[in-house]
Amino acid sequence: MRAYTIFVQFFYALDYIFDKTNSKELGNYLSGANPFLFKGENSADPSIYDQFEKAYIKEYGVNKINPEEAYLWLTKYVINLKNDNIKKAFEQISLDMWLESLK
Repeated sequence: MRAYTIFVQFFYALDYIFDKTNSKELGNYLSGANPFLFKGENSADPSIYDQFEKAYIKEYGVNKINPEEAYLWLTKYVINLKNDNIKKAFEQISLDMWLESLK
């Protein structure tokens, strides 16, 4: 998986939790993170994907990683975001759920 693919799956995972919780704070983040609003590889608020991509490149460069590595990297990424709402939402996604969502 490459950075943008992981970002889109991350968006889907958080959106799944949003559908269950209707958390206003998570909804606000998802509005900005929406990767489908504009053409190309970006988010509605370009700073969100920019931050994500920079964090990914810092760790992996332009290399692809496998789905398990992506999940583990995301667990560290959400901690570094220092946003409890996103962290709590992502904690509800197990590795098995993550892998299943990629099928």
